[in-house]
Amino acid sequence: MDTLSELVESYTSAATCTGSGTLARIDAVCDEGENRSDFVRTAVARELKRREEGGPE
Repeated sequence: MDTLSELVESYTSAATCTGSGTLARIDAVCDEGENRSDFVRTAVARELKRREEGGPE
């Protein structure tokens, strides 16, 4: 890879899965105006709270 933009493009292509991958599933359930980062941030915060409080596995 010669440039940073080529590296970013390569990563973006690898990270944006199509079909039934995790990212496609997240995109399918995001609310209007919600992006993946918002969704993941909320999900991680919820899971951390559950685990910290000793919730069920």
